[in-house]
Amino acid sequence: TEETIDVFRVHDRSTREVRERTEEELERGRLPLAPVNAEGFEDYAVNMIELPAEQERLRDTLFNAIYGQTMVFTTLDCAQRYRAAQKQQSRRTGTILTLDGWKVPHTGLLDKSTCYNRSAQMACVYGQIPTQQRPDYQALQNMGKALKAALPLLIEYADTAAALGRMETDDSDVTTAREAVEAIELELEQLLAPQQQRRQRR
Repeated sequence: TEETIDVFRVHDRSTREVRERTEEELERGRLPLAPVNAEGFEDYAVNMIELPAEQERLRDTLFNAIYGQTMVFTTLDCAQRYRAAQKQQSRRTGTILTLDGWKVPHTGLLDKSTCYNRSAQMACVYGQIPTQQRPDYQALQNMGKALKAALPLLIEYADTAAALGRMETDDSDVTTAREAVEAIELELEQLLAPQQQRRQRR
């Protein structure tokens, strides 16, 4: 629970308050950690995990407790140069992982046990979110369902529009036909609008 693990809090400089992430910050899928400008820096480990939107709070709780501010660099050489630069400025560095298979502890001391170059030596391996749970896949599925539901209306719309086009401009049925077209257009708009809004938000 949140009472027993280290929960991430934003230190808001503008308001000088310590708070949880806002909804907008949650949608970004990242903890707002200090930027790092260093050769070979990939990201913070906690921000390299893909999570479904409904599980994003786990980044603040579980994964923050596991990884904290662990950094990921491309190579051991880049990681060691970064540590050396920080040490010269009397700044401490936490754990660093490298894409070529090394774990550099906060002490900077390396031995065979800190190398996890083979996946069998790793405590855990994280993969991508299953395709069915990806937001873009779900958005396409929802759009497909909406279009399928709209198909009868589209056919009716096409038939009504064609009939309207064949009418004389002074025909007494023109007004009725136009109202029918407008009603169908409104129904289509209401049916598809929620899906389009979701796509725009993404």
